Order: sequence, then C-alpha cells, then structure tokens
Amino acid sequence: MQAQEVQQFLVDYFRTNQCEITDISNYHLTVQLTIDIDKQLMNRHFYWHYLEKIGGEPKTSQLTLYTENHDEDMSGELIHFGSPRLHQIFNSCKQTSSHVYQYEVCEEALIPWLVINFHISYQCDQQKSNLISLGLNLINGTIVEDFQTKIEQKQFSSKITELSYTLHPFITFPSGVKRLEKYVEDLLNSEDKNWVEQAYLRMNQDMQLLDSFYLDKNEEAYQSEREQIENLYEPKIDVEVVNGGVFYLSEAGAVAKP
Repeated sequence: MQAQEVQQFLVDYFRTNQCEITDISNYHLTVQLTIDIDKQLMNRHFYWHYLEKIGGEPKTSQLTLYTENHDEDMSGELIHFGSPRLHQIFNSCKQTSSHVYQYEVCEEALIPWLVINFHISYQCDQQKSNLISLGLNLINGTIVEDFQTKIEQKQFSSKITELSYTLHPFITFPSGVKRLEKYVEDLLNSEDKNWVEQAYLRMNQDMQLLDSFYLDKNEEAYQSEREQIENLYEPKIDVEVVNGGVFYLSEAGAVAKP
C-alpha cells in the first residue's frame, strides 16, 4: 500500500465515521475524533469509564497522522502499511462501518450501488498491499473501480430525503457480492506474475545454499530449515473485505453509465 493510498483510506475512514478533519495535506491529516472512534483508537478506557460514572462532559482526542516522514518539530504519528495504528483502524472498520447505507442528498430517483473496499496483500519474503474500492450498479451491473474516490465530494445522509425515492435493484446483494469477488479474482489473474517467479528464484537459491551445508538430507535440522525457507518465500495473496455498503446515487450523480 503506497502512502497516497493510505492517505485516501484514512480520509474515507474518518469522513465515513463523522470525524471532523481540521487540517489536511497530501501527506498528513489532523482529525477531531468522535466519542465512538476515540474509544476504539485511543485506548482511554479508564477515562471513559470514569467520565460515564460521574456524568462529565466528554472531550475527545485530536489525532494527527502522517503518511510520509515530516519535520521532527511537528507533532504527529507516522502511519504506513504494517504499522499497528493502521491495523487498528482496519479492525475499527469491521466494528463500526462494515456495512452502511448512504443516500445522496437530492430530490430525485436514487440508483443503488453495492460498494466493497478490498484489502489485497501480496506476501513472500517481500510484502506489498493495495486497497481496491469497487462499486456495482445493482440496476445494470456496471462495475466501477476507485469508487470511494469518485463519490467523496458528494453529500450523503444515513436517511433518505423526503422528495427522493430509491429504485428497486435487479441484482440481489448476495449476487452482487459474488460479482465483485469474481472481478477481484479476474483482476488478480490478469496481473503480472513476475513477483511470483522472482520469489521462487530466491527460494531455490537459498535451498541450494542450504543443501551445500548438509550432507545428510534426513537430518531434523535440515528439514526444519527447509520448511522455514518454504514458509518465507512461498508466494501468497490474501484478500480481505475492509468494509462495504450500499450507496444510493441520483442518475446525475452516478459515476458510470452502461
């Protein structure tokens, strides 16, 4: 996951959870947390327990996160793929916003889009990851990539406005999920597999080096080290759903047409 992708994911996460972004640049953001997100991210269990006991006025935390190295004089926390804070936010997504319904604020018919954000992790002795946001039009079956970014400037509400109405989906939610999962599978199958070949090449080199150290290939130590090398280099791809939901968009606000 590149720094820009982490930055966009953070922006989407905090906006979806109604946290106010008070300062932002291409490599950082400062947010005022809501009570729910403060409880999930800031580990202030004693504070919230005490506050609820005495009925005090809550003061939520302000959090500054950087996706690139910054001036040491500036306070904040560097966040990147693999950092505990980012995985904490992934877990928060599953708890708070794994499934949402959002309605575009307008006065017309609304088209249902099934949206799923996938986290894809490529693992061998080297690791990389990617976030894919897909939207499926439940009326005509159109699939749009980078969906979250395309709609981030639109205004949504958790309740439908009085003068708008929703169109009934032709594609069921379970069928829509399968379509998006198949889309991700096809996307992965079409990618360059050079990283897999390179991982096996490095594994074979280490295996040959290991073989040169052991005359008896039946030794327990040899078998153990061989297994460790296989586990280290064996290419794997893990696909995980970060969150998802249904977004109802006006035809004028739709991000793609058939």
